[in-house]
Amino acid sequence: MTKTMTKGKLYVTLFFLAFAQSAIYTVPYIRTYYGIALQNVLGVGDSQLGMLLGFYTIVSMIGYIPGGILVDKWDYKKCILIACFGTGLLAASYGVWLNYTWATVVYIIMGFTGNAIYWSATIKAVRLLGNADNQGKMYGVYYGFQGGLAILFTIILQIGFTAIARPDSGTPNYLAGMQFIFWTNAACLIVAGIVLAKMLQPQKEIVEQMKAAGSEASSFNAKMVGKVLKQPLIWLIIIMVFCSYGIYSNSFYYSYYLAYVKGISQFWATQTSMIRVSYMMCIGSFIGGFAATKLKSTTKWYIIAAGASLLSLVTFLVMRQSGAGMVPMAIMSIFPSAFILLIYTITNSLYQEYNIPVSMMGTAVGIVSIVAFTPDLFWQTMLGSWLDKTAIQVEGIGTVYTDPGFTQVFTFFAIVTAVGVCAAIAALVIMKKKAKQ
Repeated sequence: MTKTMTKGKLYVTLFFLAFAQSAIYTVPYIRTYYGIALQNVLGVGDSQLGMLLGFYTIVSMIGYIPGGILVDKWDYKKCILIACFGTGLLAASYGVWLNYTWATVVYIIMGFTGNAIYWSATIKAVRLLGNADNQGKMYGVYYGFQGGLAILFTIILQIGFTAIARPDSGTPNYLAGMQFIFWTNAACLIVAGIVLAKMLQPQKEIVEQMKAAGSEASSFNAKMVGKVLKQPLIWLIIIMVFCSYGIYSNSFYYSYYLAYVKGISQFWATQTSMIRVSYMMCIGSFIGGFAATKLKSTTKWYIIAAGASLLSLVTFLVMRQSGAGMVPMAIMSIFPSAFILLIYTITNSLYQEYNIPVSMMGTAVGIVSIVAFTPDLFWQTMLGSWLDKTAIQVEGIGTVYTDPGFTQVFTFFAIVTAVGVCAAIAALVIMKKKAKQ
């Protein structure tokens, strides 16, 4: 744990870690909100924009483990600062050289600086800001800030982009609008880097303090990577993160179902999706973090929250079969993802609970991430293929997805959630056995 901080300084540090995290993901996922404008400026098609994110994802996956090792072997603080300033400069340069060739370079480098390095370094930083008793609370507050900031970023950028680019006018200035986004993003990252340079304590000082206090403070040892891989609890963390992240990141399928099968409007389908993801990231992270701290076990809270998610999902499936109306189904569709977000955002507190050494924290996060985040690589392709098999073509509308395909999707969600609960139970059994030894 870092030297004693006032509550104010602690929360300011968590805020700016979340601030930087929200800004770091803006450019790679810019297509979500500004795909048309970016296509226009770069002069490319949708598939080429998709390739940019593909480059980013591949580099991120390859870089997770070496990035984690770098965080442990060097200094988590220096890694965070390099990520903030480096990614900020890349975003600024993107605004200057808005062409596809440079965009490819930017996405490839950001895959390492903005994800592989910053991700492991930040997760380690949050752990060091807390202690053994409040890890759930620390990660809950961090993700709560991140959820709120993501909403705020979206609103501010949208207002600025609309005012500058005038997308609904006869002569939209997409170039100026995209430059505003990239340069604002760069400024946010530079500010975050400056603040965190003042707030964060160097890794060397923390190690010395831990040694003085008689706490675990061993230095990074490459031989320990194999030891970490052999720990059953690490693999159970992988399963728990894989299950919770996969359900969370694909919760938009509920909105697809409401729109295609129940006939809900696009506006309300989007609103329910916002509740499941953005709003619950803010609220659920705080609730989950404080609940895990109160129980003194993230594992126990995982079993409770994921169990509630599974129960609500089964209820959702039963209601579908009984012919429930649009409004009850829309309301019930919120709960499975809402309960999952009560635990996904605090799964990183499991490293402390399972006694993973601080000296190996970055490496452990890298190992877990490279497997646990694979739903991004194949889930949407797989789930989409299930919907495509049962889709019908309607004249004047196009492709319409039908109920049987969604049954497969939601049944799969239920199975995955159940696997996560089983993994948490297995981890609890192993921890109890270790406590008796």
